[in-house]
Amino acid sequence: MNGRPSVVIQGHGLSGGSSVNAMVHIRGDASGYDAWAQLGNHGWAYDDVLPVFRDLENNAGIADGYHGRTGELHVSDPEYRHPLSEAFLAAARASGLPGNRDFNGARLEGVGCYQTMTQRGRRASAARAFPRPAERRPNLEVLTSARVAGIRFEGRRATGVTLEDGRRRGAR
Repeated sequence: MNGRPSVVIQGHGLSGGSSVNAMVHIRGDASGYDAWAQLGNHGWAYDDVLPVFRDLENNAGIADGYHGRTGELHVSDPEYRHPLSEAFLAAARASGLPGNRDFNGARLEGVGCYQTMTQRGRRASAARAFPRPAERRPNLEVLTSARVAGIRFEGRRATGVTLEDGRRRGAR
């Protein structure tokens, strides 16, 4: 890009983009997390975050050291795979590219179908998995059309947020 800025269009919704994205379940490469840790962000190395990913995930199709089966976030294989998709994958494998059933597993390289954040053929967003079930809690206020500028802590406990417009929510 030679230093030119680029526009990245991103949808916004309750609990992030999983309410409006393509439902692909992908975590990112381990080296990216390890680089964050090397920059001083302790606790963000891949070996640190992988147990959290496993705990959050309820994977309908894969059970191994990279995936959980008891979490709130539902992940599954596509229920329908178009014949042209199958032909594309077969051609890619025939050209020498390795197949890959799990892009969140031991390796990211290869061709295959992504798992999606779906349950019984419906979107399974982070909003459905986390804040929606907790909406009745007296210590939770769900705000939409608001962006967080900072999180306030008392020790290691989050006690509130400051919004971009300066409003404060939570314990003062």
